[in-house]
Amino acid sequence: IYYKDQKSPFILLQSLQLFFSPLLWPFYWILYTDIPSLIFTLLSLILFGKQRYTLSAFACLISLLFRQHNIFWVLLIWLMAMEQTGCIKNLINIFHGSAQSFTRKSISVMIKCMTSSGMYLIPIMSFLVFVYINNGIALGDRQSQQFSGIYPLQIFSCLFIFCLLYTSPSPRDR
Repeated sequence: IYYKDQKSPFILLQSLQLFFSPLLWPFYWILYTDIPSLIFTLLSLILFGKQRYTLSAFACLISLLFRQHNIFWVLLIWLMAMEQTGCIKNLINIFHGSAQSFTRKSISVMIKCMTSSGMYLIPIMSFLVFVYINNGIALGDRQSQQFSGIYPLQIFSCLFIFCLLYTSPSPRDR
């Protein structure tokens, strides 16, 4: 696109020089997985924004086929879908009331949550099956991806985001 804007007579030659540059060869594998992964992750976010949760979950599943670390995006989109459908508020409201109605309320709320946003469990369960069958997340070199624990910064970041999301007023409350 850049070369086309410059009106160069050697557009094809310059593009081929860039494509066949030996300095870029080691990085081509990133392009083969990163671009489709990004496309399907963004597609799932767009479909989530349009409240097309089933198609969004399917796009999340496809994005997991390219990059396994997209499981974090799947979890985030599922939580956002639960918030958008009111499931999180309903789950919190279960604890207000008597112990006898707790079981009845929790079953009805869980059924509502699973029918509205439970399709995101399909990519999550698929990922867990992959991890179980593969005996880990990494394909091939297991030394390159080891779980070494939870660090304090991870906990702080999660608490910060939780407080940021749930203490600020939502647009529906205004």
